[in-house]
Amino acid sequence: MFTSIANLDDIQYGNVEYIEVEDYKKYRTCGGRLPADYIERLKKICVATDQEIRDNDELMIEVCDGLIWDGLCHQGTLYTATPFGYYYIAKFIAEFGFRNKEITQFVEYVSGAGTNGIYMEGMDILKNRSGVMPIYKIEDISQKWGVV
Repeated sequence: MFTSIANLDDIQYGNVEYIEVEDYKKYRTCGGRLPADYIERLKKICVATDQEIRDNDELMIEVCDGLIWDGLCHQGTLYTATPFGYYYIAKFIAEFGFRNKEITQFVEYVSGAGTNGIYMEGMDILKNRSGVMPIYKIEDISQKWGVV
């Protein structure tokens, strides 16, 4: 949930049609910020099969301890960067289909938690309220890409 400092009525939301021009590197994950090569690395996970992930330690680490579960969704908490990961995952699903259970489970969890599941604190709240860092709604992304 949002911190008690941020209330849903005070949040500045971005139009999902402009998410691809947003600088996703300024948004927070559990462990910091998204890396510059995030989209390319995420695509490798999205197009991999379950077997390819199991057989490739690097991909498994990216899924479990990096780009997906530990970074965008840690112990059930979503972060301001989560809508970006969700957006690109949904885009890749539209292009390649669901190819592995990790992505399927991530999409199910995030779409179920929705925007209300995003955690914000301190400077992120101030940046958001000043219009510098809009939050993109999970629900809008799901609707755009037909992912639910």
